[in-house]
Amino acid sequence: MTHNRTLGPRGLLRRAAAAGVLAVSLSGLVACGGGSGAGGASEGESVSAEEMSEVMKKAADIDTAHFTTKIDAASGSQKVSMTGEGDIQKEPPAQHSTMKMSGGGQNMNIETILLDDKIYIKGMMGDSWVTATADQLAKMGGTSLESMSNPLAFFDGMEESIKSAKFEGEEKVDGTDTEHYSFKVDSAGLAKNLGSDSTAGLPETIDQDIWVDSDGQLRKAEVGMGKTGKVEMVLTKHGEDVTIEAPPADQVTDMPSMAG
Repeated sequence: MTHNRTLGPRGLLRRAAAAGVLAVSLSGLVACGGGSGAGGASEGESVSAEEMSEVMKKAADIDTAHFTTKIDAASGSQKVSMTGEGDIQKEPPAQHSTMKMSGGGQNMNIETILLDDKIYIKGMMGDSWVTATADQLAKMGGTSLESMSNPLAFFDGMEESIKSAKFEGEEKVDGTDTEHYSFKVDSAGLAKNLGSDSTAGLPETIDQDIWVDSDGQLRKAEVGMGKTGKVEMVLTKHGEDVTIEAPPADQVTDMPSMAG
């Protein structure tokens, strides 16, 4: 049996901050066309792993979008809640988000920018911008900078990670007609696709739900990770112009070690 060290409040807050970036990475992963479900599936019918994988690969159709998100994370008795919003861009890969987190008697306001294969974070180490290395990022959130800055990296081998999938039917999201899919993903396979070898605290399979509109645009996504937490995200303003810029160089320092 594997024993996991319980994170302290600040450690969990840091992990949640990285999860916010991860949520953005996950948000750009899925889209499909309208009409009946994948492979012509009817409401409640199963969808093959291959068909589900093809549905998600159409995420390349999402160029830009605005998102709102809610994340609940837990480690042992510690719990953290986070809400936020931001913009994502496919080419070149970039995102900008602001998050409010609370838990363990602490509150943090985090601003994150992913741009040019770099991550900039403000609020985690005081009111200043810091950059994190790929190694530090992996220690914070169990994923790689490449997978965060390039959503398409998530697709490599995805078909092998899907354990089951279903077309749930047509539903409305904020007044928009959408198609709802649910599927289960092997957590070990998912972690590998995101550049991590660790599945600590995760259930054997991860539940995911996506809602896509008739234009093939992702409108809503949910990721359930058992006792570890849940991520909810809603996307709007598809295709609208976004401006994502790095902080001024003289305002950025390297992030110190995240150990401990």
